[in-house]
Amino acid sequence: MRISEEFFEAEKKDWLKSSEIGNVIVVGKTGVGKSTLINSFIGKEFAQTGVGEPITQSLTSYQSELVPLQLYDTRGLELDNKVQSKIRKEIFSEIKNSTPLKRLKGEDKKIDVCWYCLDSTLGRIEDTDLEWIDALSLELPVIVVLTKAYPRKKARLFLDELERMYLNCKKIVPVYAKEYKENGEVYIHSHGLEELCAATYDFLPENIQKHLMYCPMLSREKKILELNSTLEYYLSEHEFFFDNYFSRIQLCRVTEEVLSISSYIANTLGIMFDYVEASSLLCSLVDENKLIDNSDQLIIALLNFVQFETQDKYELLYSWQIKALMLALSYSYLMTCDEVLSKMSQGIDTNSSEIKMIYKSQFLRFCKINCVNS
Repeated sequence: MRISEEFFEAEKKDWLKSSEIGNVIVVGKTGVGKSTLINSFIGKEFAQTGVGEPITQSLTSYQSELVPLQLYDTRGLELDNKVQSKIRKEIFSEIKNSTPLKRLKGEDKKIDVCWYCLDSTLGRIEDTDLEWIDALSLELPVIVVLTKAYPRKKARLFLDELERMYLNCKKIVPVYAKEYKENGEVYIHSHGLEELCAATYDFLPENIQKHLMYCPMLSREKKILELNSTLEYYLSEHEFFFDNYFSRIQLCRVTEEVLSISSYIANTLGIMFDYVEASSLLCSLVDENKLIDNSDQLIIALLNFVQFETQDKYELLYSWQIKALMLALSYSYLMTCDEVLSKMSQGIDTNSSEIKMIYKSQFLRFCKINCVNS
């Protein structure tokens, strides 16, 4: 298994065709690092160069095809009262979906989430920040982003202080958006962007969440939880299981269905899917002394392995048995991917034999808990 930078190409076409994207407005005082946050999150140097769509004199939107979110950058809040009032009016007008530009375009999308940025190096929050957070929280979910969160200990102390204040926000996330390099060597690694993406995910409409599942920025932990639910829902609604019984003739399609699910899991987690490798994993669950000539024999061998047997001379199987097996195989693949990616993040390489051992271990654990006792 290896990480693929091209895994999202198929999904990207859907994003470009679809108007279903989330909308996030980024608010904060001048110098808090809004531009760096936006550029790092969407993966392109947009904000500093001004390459975006001007919404008003105070708002500019940025979007990358890799991230199904539209980020609205606002002008810094440290301005005179007259300009401050104008910015406030435009921001809240945008949030309430009543801007002249949107009415002209016939758009009906609303802002879903606000990121309110605080400079964590200052270690303090001012009354004007509290007023903005209170006002914004009346309109939409607010996530307070502690930018420039380095050293981490100092940022953590600031986070603890803010949590004791019970701010009118949904979550507080420390972020160091862009790694710091000197002479080609990384001195400070970026962190917090995945956590920010996961926090934002919770407050997006369900259809937007589905698109964000393919975003490289969404944390693996969040994807694993959502994929687990998706697998159960997919199998509960699968056309295979509309009938109570399942004949051996139908078994030829089961392997293809399992491999299709495995491909979906791999692509969502950012792993290049290898059909031969995934097929080899399935076969590795069966006793090596058994000769497997085709896919239906493989499924029969696996059913026998988990103590599921045909019901009569016509070799009929209960559909729930096939469903339980497919869930076990899919879930085991999901957990194997998670473990391999976890090892990779620690700089540990995993060879093919080790992956097969992990997969078999996950499969046996799942079957012991869920299949044999069903």
